[in-house]
Amino acid sequence: MEIEYSLAKNNLKTFQINSFFYHSSYAPDKEADRFVQSVNFPYKPSVLFIVEPGLNYCLDLIKEKFPETQIVCIRIIPDFFKSDNSINFNHLEKELFSRFTSEQILDSFLIVWPAAEKIFNEQVKQIWETYKAQLETRKTELISRQYFEKKWFLNSINFFKYCKTKVMLNPTDKPVLIAASGPSLKDGLKTIFQYQNNFIIIALSSAINTLLKHGIKPDFCVSTDGGFWATRHLIPLAQNTIPLAVASESAVQKQFLQTHPIIPLSYSDGLSSLLFKELNFPYILAERNPTVSGTALILARQLTSGKVFFAGLDLSCQKGFSHTQPNVIETENSIKDNRIKNVYTRSINGEFNTGSLEIFRTNFSLMENVDNCFRIINKNIVNKLGKIKDINWEDFNITAKGYSKIEKSTLFQLPSPVSEKDSEIISNKLKNFILQNQNTDNWKKNLFPIDFLSIKHSSTDSKDKLIEQLEHKNKAYIKRLWRILNDD
Repeated sequence: MEIEYSLAKNNLKTFQINSFFYHSSYAPDKEADRFVQSVNFPYKPSVLFIVEPGLNYCLDLIKEKFPETQIVCIRIIPDFFKSDNSINFNHLEKELFSRFTSEQILDSFLIVWPAAEKIFNEQVKQIWETYKAQLETRKTELISRQYFEKKWFLNSINFFKYCKTKVMLNPTDKPVLIAASGPSLKDGLKTIFQYQNNFIIIALSSAINTLLKHGIKPDFCVSTDGGFWATRHLIPLAQNTIPLAVASESAVQKQFLQTHPIIPLSYSDGLSSLLFKELNFPYILAERNPTVSGTALILARQLTSGKVFFAGLDLSCQKGFSHTQPNVIETENSIKDNRIKNVYTRSINGEFNTGSLEIFRTNFSLMENVDNCFRIINKNIVNKLGKIKDINWEDFNITAKGYSKIEKSTLFQLPSPVSEKDSEIISNKLKNFILQNQNTDNWKKNLFPIDFLSIKHSSTDSKDKLIEQLEHKNKAYIKRLWRILNDD
């Protein structure tokens, strides 16, 4: 790419790419003004992406026209890759994923500087495709959140109301082994059993039953799913008091919140994060992730400066069961087996359900700072996870032998019990929080994200009806919250 800088007729800087003027050779500022005047939207977006505006003549005018909108440049020309608040188009998917929420993406527009369309036609097409794919992905995510967010907040109310013993983790330099429930976990169960005292073992909820049945006691378990079915994986913990690391939004039975040491995890967004601050409740900061595996890996990296090993993280469709056995949900489902609907008809679904697995693999591939992270995996699994290194069970066995036994008691800080008086204070604060927030935009935006965006994007004629519908949903939901708080 050959760039030649020069002065326009009005003495403002301009340049040519392969003899084509990127800005006017007469008056770049007036050209920018005409462009900005042509930019109009049906509503004010939260974010406006502009593809390669070159020397930024249009930026100040855009910011003046949309003062409440975040303006982000997508750069194609290497000379401008390091411009403030800009995105290198080669990293567009990763940047959109990491820097912007679903609400921001769905409340955004993308415009292209005219010269970029002419000179970088192929790159602009690629940018549009990436942006449209993000819109579809984020729309799907927000539809899920519209359904689950209200359930997650109900879970949070239960969490704060019934959590009786809080424990926090001490940072360490010891190696960590995370156990997921992929089929490859079975290949390493003997090795994990033999060297379980040489690692801090974190069990994902779906792997708890398998580990315990093979004599492996995890140091703590992680459960972040907010759906009811996730509570079934915790049933094997009824016979012991292994600590549980759970987000306040996680689905956890009341008896476990009351009887088990709880390691509270808080995301940095949503109404639940406000409750942690309102109640002065201790927590470990967690990151939202499409899968509990991702959240657990990020938590492990916070916990230790040592190596992190991940077992059972197959993330691939395989013949037979999609989880190592015994698996609680599989055991429960098998009770209903018959000649027509049998074990084969259930297990075969896992051979073709590739959509969510692709999302999970992409998420791991985008992770940074994972130089000390290793996945223990069978040789026949070819799906790579970005910068996470793959090793086999033979290599892990050799590594495990080299570690010494760990004093596990130093992993946890002293437990912090919640007294009856504290419980009463927490309950009252929860009620006050609902009373103060139940009619705010932030409340509705979090619990009814699709409805909230629809109102913003709607025409004047339909807006009143949409507002009325949202108010009706909100009132019904608040009644459910009060029933929980009043033990109805």
